[in-house]
Amino acid sequence: MNDARFDALLQDVCRDIAAHDLAAARRCAPRRPRKTLRVVIAAAAIAALCTLGAVAVWPQVTLRRTASNSYRMQTNIDGAAAALTPAEFGYVPEGFVVEETPGDNGSFLLYGFKAAGSGVEGYPISVRKYPLDYTAWRTVVKVDYYNADGTLKDSTDDMDPESAGAVFEDVTDDRLALTVIVESREDITLELMQRYSIVVFPTGEAYYEVMYTPSERENALRIIQNMS
Repeated sequence: MNDARFDALLQDVCRDIAAHDLAAARRCAPRRPRKTLRVVIAAAAIAALCTLGAVAVWPQVTLRRTASNSYRMQTNIDGAAAALTPAEFGYVPEGFVVEETPGDNGSFLLYGFKAAGSGVEGYPISVRKYPLDYTAWRTVVKVDYYNADGTLKDSTDDMDPESAGAVFEDVTDDRLALTVIVESREDITLELMQRYSIVVFPTGEAYYEVMYTPSERENALRIIQNMS
């Protein structure tokens, strides 16, 4: 069911409640005052939401090709989103530390998980938190991306014309193919994570991109389930 159809059905429900449920509640027997009160409050609240047009739209994330060599990841939320707040992690794997780094001049937050004192570059688990109005740009690194002398080939013609001034991240085709986008974190299972190496999901105030190595899938899942 699309958003327009859902909104129309909800408006119908609101009108029915406003027209009938309040009257029905008043006819309830005196010995059931608590139930009557709950009905009146619920009907009034839904009617108020309908009057104000306050039908919440759950964010949806898309990752799509926008030119022969570029992709962009964004949500369906229009306008300015809420200010980005730090992520909180209710679970950190034993022996791991979390390093926070702002990305794209503070436009999003990157959290890297790795074993304390490992001295290894990179993170076996990373979490990126984006505001709902942030567009994450991707440019695909191809086999022939560099000239014979090691200089970068000019790929201007391969990029999205709307991307002027955007900060791109170079990725490979494999990384894009191994990315799965779900509607909410409740849809993420260990079985799903075994087929991919990156999961993307929205919440009511941001969207997340979680990357993990095969050996850290279970820890990554527990991090996802216990963060806010």
